[in-house]
Amino acid sequence: MWGAAFLVIKIGTDFASPQAYVTLRVLASAATLVVVRLLRTRRTPILRDRQLQKYGLLLALFNVAVFLPLQTTGIAMSTVGVSALLLYTQPLFVALLGFFFLRERLSATQRSGLVLGWIGVSVLAVTSLGDGTVQPAAIVILIVGALSWAIGSIIYKSMPSTVNLWDVLLLQNLYALPVLIVLSVSTDSTITWNPSLLVSVIAVGAGAGVGGFAILFTLLRRGKAGVVSAWIYAVPIIGAFLGVVFRDEQLTVTLIVGAVMVGVALVMVAGSRREPPPVA
Repeated sequence: MWGAAFLVIKIGTDFASPQAYVTLRVLASAATLVVVRLLRTRRTPILRDRQLQKYGLLLALFNVAVFLPLQTTGIAMSTVGVSALLLYTQPLFVALLGFFFLRERLSATQRSGLVLGWIGVSVLAVTSLGDGTVQPAAIVILIVGALSWAIGSIIYKSMPSTVNLWDVLLLQNLYALPVLIVLSVSTDSTITWNPSLLVSVIAVGAGAGVGGFAILFTLLRRGKAGVVSAWIYAVPIIGAFLGVVFRDEQLTVTLIVGAVMVGVALVMVAGSRREPPPVA
């Protein structure tokens, strides 16, 4: 789902500026989640739940208001393959944050896998700068976006299981929406309305924005943050492949090497099932 989302976002930014696209995307996500809430047979009052409000605000900041504009801007300034691989430094940040704040400890194999994944995206970044494929600002934007996304994952992982998943997803979009609208209006945002843009917004907003986060958050509740996030190393490989096939992006040696490195890192990190003791 998220692998294809990189391609779909890239297509969408052909017809809308990044900030305008993000605003439309979050509108689509919020509308979808409102419908989901109305269809649920058991609905708890969300305005009186202080825990829900707190986590909704925090996730709105890191998962939506900060992460999505950085992600979309980075994709618009880069290729699908490079942006996917750079953004997915997120598992390394998650592992480090999980170690320091959630008392999680990764095994030696898992740590080696995360390092290998970082080396893979680093080689890709340096090479892309050398051949002019990617602007330096795009690399910084994507890596900062990955950090923001990782913080959001850690916040969700620390959230009590009593907080409803669908309600917190709804609030993270609703609370971020006014900020995104103000930013979109205050910047030089442009939109060229056409079927391709609408399909892109709906697919990414309802699909990746709602379904993707729902799947990720469900997995985070069931597993260790570092291991779960490492599974999404498969996403940049899919994104890079789709960029080559549908956007005629060049299949370079470094792109192949980067994809292989993160693939091996996936096996090393997510394939290790031994549970080491928590950090003392």
